[in-house]
Amino acid sequence: MYKKYYIIIWFVAALLGLGGCKYFNRKSTAKIAVARVGDKVLYEEDFADIFSTVQSPEDSLKLRQNYIEKWVRDEVLFLNALNNLTDSLKNKQEQLDLYYRSLIRYEYEKGLINQRLDTAVSDKEIAEYYNQFTESFILKRKLCKTLFLVLPNDLPKKDATIQWMKTETPENIDSLQKYCLRYGVKFNLNSNKWFYLDDLYNETQMPMTFQLTNSESPVVYNDSLKMVVFKVNELRAPGDPLPLQIAAPTIRTIIKNKSKVGFIKRMEGDVYQQAERKGIFEIYK
Repeated sequence: MYKKYYIIIWFVAALLGLGGCKYFNRKSTAKIAVARVGDKVLYEEDFADIFSTVQSPEDSLKLRQNYIEKWVRDEVLFLNALNNLTDSLKNKQEQLDLYYRSLIRYEYEKGLINQRLDTAVSDKEIAEYYNQFTESFILKRKLCKTLFLVLPNDLPKKDATIQWMKTETPENIDSLQKYCLRYGVKFNLNSNKWFYLDDLYNETQMPMTFQLTNSESPVVYNDSLKMVVFKVNELRAPGDPLPLQIAAPTIRTIIKNKSKVGFIKRMEGDVYQQAERKGIFEIYK
């Protein structure tokens, strides 16, 4: 008799034990809420994986607190905005649909352009476009093509640089290069490089009142600290055509964009005609 009761008690205890294990198991795997705003809840598992294992416990704790505070702040501000908008303004589904459609189309077209369109632009294409639309490229600021060098006033043989610059032979340019690399504060020895005049004056710390002119001889400016030597090869004023060299990057972008627009239009036409042939759409009259 006692043995029978003992077996029953043991069986009930085993069932309770299994139930208890399930209960504690369930409890251990339950989500842990860390913050709530309105009906929305942030759980520990929503952001637990953003912390690096190499961080110290102090850093992890700080990051955790910052994340929670930012989440709460964002949700509170969103809830406040939502509660203070009219129903018509709250309904953004149509805008979201349009944005989604535009995004999908943009990504598809970008992929096609990368795969199939050669966006290289030749120098010949740039020159032809420039010659055709020169009136679209007009200067608004003074521009000059010049060599220049800035030297401290107390240097040896600095007057020799004026003679080297006067005649731009390879030997003279080489002498200037070596001298400027050793003594120069700033310099440009590329005779084809253009500068906007106000930028050049700022770079060389020149007074804006100083007048640069086209001249076969170098133009020299001296003050108590420095000597600045210019060899101006060309000057252009506002209203003159922008040099091709300066206009080229803009023209290259224009030609690329026109190629992309043309490519997309052709692609759209091909897709439409293909869909029409396959009977994918119908237009009811």
